Amino acid sequence: MPYRKDFKYRELIRSGDMNVNFDFILSMRKKVDLTAQIDNIIDVFLTPDYFFANTIEIYVDGILQRETLDYVVLADNTFKIPINPSDAKLQIGQDLIVCYFKKP
Repeated sequence: MPYRKDFKYRELIRSGDMNVNFDFILSMRKKVDLTAQIDNIIDVFLTPDYFFANTIEIYVDGILQRETLDYVVLADNTFKIPINPSDAKLQIGQDLIVCYFKKP
């Protein structure tokens, strides 16, 4: 059953419709390991998918990074970490995991 996106305000929603839509939303959630992009030189990283604004979570060695303090989003599939040139770049051996909701 395909998902529905034509719900009206205050429409009664059947549980079957809700399950299908939740499955669709969950299928859009991505967790990607970008560790292979770390090379001690670059500070701009690309995700394999375009993501919705404000849905990205970036983890360095398992620690959640904070937007505007630790990283900045440059485009729908690009982010820069660290922000300040004086901060140390990610080093080979560190883990970089990114979670986001991808655009269909």
